[in-house]
Amino acid sequence: MTGQYKKAYIAFLLFFLLILFPGCERQEKPKKAISPQVEKQLVRIGVVPALTITETIKQYQPIVDYLNKRLNINAQLMPQKDFITVLDEDAKQ
Repeated sequence: MTGQYKKAYIAFLLFFLLILFPGCERQEKPKKAISPQVEKQLVRIGVVPALTITETIKQYQPIVDYLNKRLNINAQLMPQKDFITVLDEDAKQ
């Protein structure tokens, strides 16, 4: 190869590489948006009243409300008269 062709060849390679490399940037995939329409999971919390059912609800409802908000779930308080009833209700579901 003569000097003139060698220079033209190198110039062509440099030109080609300069055009090719800017298109080789790493492209990140767009992140998927989380749909706010996702159905909340139902969680039943069975409790046995130590006092009356009304007092038990007053005692536990703030915890259930906190769990609903913090964990984005649908928790329901299920006060029962005794522990066996809690287990029976859980088995039915």
